Amino acid sequence: MYSASVLVVLALCVACAVAIYPPRAPVQGSYTWELVISDNNGPEAYSGGRTLYDYVSGYVRMDAFNESDPSPGINGVTLWDLREQQPVVWTIDSAAMCWMQRLDSNVSVPPPLDFTGYSFNVVTYYNRALAEEWTDGYGGVVYVDVFTRDIVGMGNTSTVDDGTTIFYNIMQWSDKKPDGTLFLLPDTIPCKQVGPSEEVAIPAHHVMPIKPHFLGGFKCTACKVAIGVVIGRLCTTAGAAACAAFPPAIPFCSVLANLACRRGASLGKAKACKVIHAC
Repeated sequence: MYSASVLVVLALCVACAVAIYPPRAPVQGSYTWELVISDNNGPEAYSGGRTLYDYVSGYVRMDAFNESDPSPGINGVTLWDLREQQPVVWTIDSAAMCWMQRLDSNVSVPPPLDFTGYSFNVVTYYNRALAEEWTDGYGGVVYVDVFTRDIVGMGNTSTVDDGTTIFYNIMQWSDKKPDGTLFLLPDTIPCKQVGPSEEVAIPAHHVMPIKPHFLGGFKCTACKVAIGVVIGRLCTTAGAAACAAFPPAIPFCSVLANLACRRGASLGKAKACKVIHAC
């Protein structure tokens, strides 16, 4: 019978042997997540959701939650069809209104999770597992069971310009292939088409479009410039109409609206662009 110290040494040897291989995320699966913005006084705003994906078939779905308690249910559903050269995205916002876009090729779409840029840091205990901790150098961390190579934890913590912290955490993870019906747009919901530079008229508001050059590459600087048009409208305009001026933000509009309007939180440009992974 091996002693406890010998078992720990053996486990560390196993970890060292496999640590040169970055963790791999399954191309079909789902996870639930939470996103919290906080300052020195504690949590400022909360949002959460569930992401289901099947990159073999070419679909991604994101449901947005407006409370940590699941009882209020979801307040937004976004469906991406990635099979064509110009991906299509449908956003059913908090008002149950549907918006459809055929995305330009230079606008980012949700990519498969990629940990190839992460570096092995240390072996530790996490979520009832002896795990490798992998970090990306920008606040991202992934925990991988040293024996099974299953992902047992994942998150990101970063600080924005005004000193507040954005914390992103994966709470549940599954590599089970999602039911394909979850990616189908319901026949009962008509959708309004939105173009990348189209002016969208809505009752009592007129949202001016963002010039196409702001969207080039969907970079951090471009996001901060463009999304300033969106922030001020999130609490005064129903649903995704507020985000129509900045098409890359529409699929994440339910999440942004929760953060912008909850508890009077101040959602600045830097925070918003980090939330939608533009910065």
